[in-house]
Amino acid sequence: MADGNTDIVRAKATEVAGLMKTLSHPNRLLIACELMKGELSVSDIEAGSGVRQPVLSRELARLRDEDLVETRRESKAIFYSLKDGRLKQLMEVLCLAFGGMAASGLPPRPAMAPSTPGYPTIDGQRAARVRLRPDPYRKD
Repeated sequence: MADGNTDIVRAKATEVAGLMKTLSHPNRLLIACELMKGELSVSDIEAGSGVRQPVLSRELARLRDEDLVETRRESKAIFYSLKDGRLKQLMEVLCLAFGGMAASGLPPRPAMAPSTPGYPTIDGQRAARVRLRPDPYRKD
């Protein structure tokens, strides 16, 4: 990495680390993946991600507090969408790296294709909902 790039990364390291911390929870990552499809209602996000409504509301509030999603109210329904273009780019890269296909539906570039067929998941299979024990060292 050139010295100029290191200085840029050093200046943004705290901001990037905060973003990665926010996305480090499986439910928030699933929500961000769903929002790559565009603006969605809470019920659409729940159906697509498998995250139940009470947990979904809490995680959406966290994403809203971190200024990663924006909302639009239409009567009683609230619609969510990704706010930051950098988050959209990051999610595209994650979809390419781990899913083998971009969120936009385009096939991956050959250099980005995974070298092994599939990645390990929790309990060896994809679950509709991921349950994790609280991290005793995490303060939030």
